[in-house]
Amino acid sequence: MASKIFFVLAVFLVMSAVLPESFAGCKKLNSNCSRQYRECCHGLVCRRPNYGNGRGILWRCVKAKK
Repeated sequence: MASKIFFVLAVFLVMSAVLPESFAGCKKLNSNCSRQYRECCHGLVCRRPNYGNGRGILWRCVKAKK
């Protein structure tokens, strides 16, 4: 029984190391983000959107351009 609990914990630790965005509650599209942390969900990047009048002030998670 103890070995099964240990195995589940080991799998969880490996998964959280490999897929941090799925466990850490990643930031969704258009959420505020900070540039130094990779906190946007998979396929999103942290950028300052351009609202037509120069650069935006807030960093947001936006879709990464292919």
